[in-house]
Amino acid sequence: MELNSDEGRTAFEVSRGSVAVKVYPLRERQWQVCWYSPRGRQRKTFADKGEAAQYARQQAAQLVGQRSHVRTLSASESEDFSAATAILGPLGVSLRTAAADYAKRHRTTVRKPIKEAVEALLTELSAQGLSVAYQRTAKNSLKRFGDDFGGSALDDVSGPILRDWLRGLGVKPKTQQGIRGLVVRLYNFAASQKWIAREHALEIADVEPPKVVVADSATLTPDELLKLFSASTPGELPALVLLAFVPLRTAEVARLDWRDVRLAERVVIVNAGIAKLSVRRNAPIPDAAIGWLADIAKESGPVWPDQPDPDGNKLAHRLPVIAKAAGVQYRKNCLRHSCISALMATTEDAAKVSLWAGNSPRQISVTYSARWTHQQGEAWFGVRPAVPASVVSLEAAA
Repeated sequence: MELNSDEGRTAFEVSRGSVAVKVYPLRERQWQVCWYSPRGRQRKTFADKGEAAQYARQQAAQLVGQRSHVRTLSASESEDFSAATAILGPLGVSLRTAAADYAKRHRTTVRKPIKEAVEALLTELSAQGLSVAYQRTAKNSLKRFGDDFGGSALDDVSGPILRDWLRGLGVKPKTQQGIRGLVVRLYNFAASQKWIAREHALEIADVEPPKVVVADSATLTPDELLKLFSASTPGELPALVLLAFVPLRTAEVARLDWRDVRLAERVVIVNAGIAKLSVRRNAPIPDAAIGWLADIAKESGPVWPDQPDPDGNKLAHRLPVIAKAAGVQYRKNCLRHSCISALMATTEDAAKVSLWAGNSPRQISVTYSARWTHQQGEAWFGVRPAVPASVVSLEAAA
């Protein structure tokens, strides 16, 4: 197509479909090819008109090829595009980046039902040899999670949905914390199995746990402890002594073997198989416990005679009965709370006590710091049998 003329030299354009590349005559008998690309207006100068025309045809063909891959947006798509860019604009994020992040977030190899994932995790916990008590808690909490969400898949539950579900359970904040932790474990497990994206597991983990108001732990006095010991049978006494003076849990004592109560070494070995967190730890035996156990300890066999008692339920149910017979008001875990309070009062070392007790230093500090004075701690460990056992004290041994 002819555009204009300059001394017999006429500008023209080369068209291919909707694409037009223009060729203009310049001074000194030159020709300039002009076209538009994604980078803006482009120019190229030639001395020969034929070469310019040939180049214009090449550029036109190339531009047509590029445009053939571009699809025209429909009215609704154009509307969506405008809305999306308006949302992302203040964030400084491109639509492409947002789309890539979304695709990554929802990229899964399988849409895994929650109930199937729960069963798989429970099987894994059993294979890992975690304590029966932990497995039972996990089963009850996660099955409730699966039942409440019916046939939903893992990726149907977002962080806000989980938060609202936890708040609607109608349980105490501490119980909410435990259930949240198990759901987080479920989603981490699912991510490791490639059932959900890692980002989804992180979103679930970001759900803030409810705050728990720490109440004063229920403890006993030395006089009450002595009454408990006096009211127990010879078979029950070793379990009570260990609960009172060594920072063990009821379920741990219920499964403890005398072989791991090493009086000569002044230590109780809490093997992974009986520990709540399935991690072995060593807990020191103080002089007070030595005094009570030296003449009644056995080489092997269960410390708590009422077997089998894998969860410590029999021991836990027996303790209030002994307390009632002794005229002592029993509160759940009062022996363990008293022991840890005494240890914190006498050692003032949360890190060390946490290792012995199988808790985190933070939990020990928050729950037990400043509960008892040093004098109270000494009084607790001063509870000894009326007739001292024939053993040397820790001080003498040192």
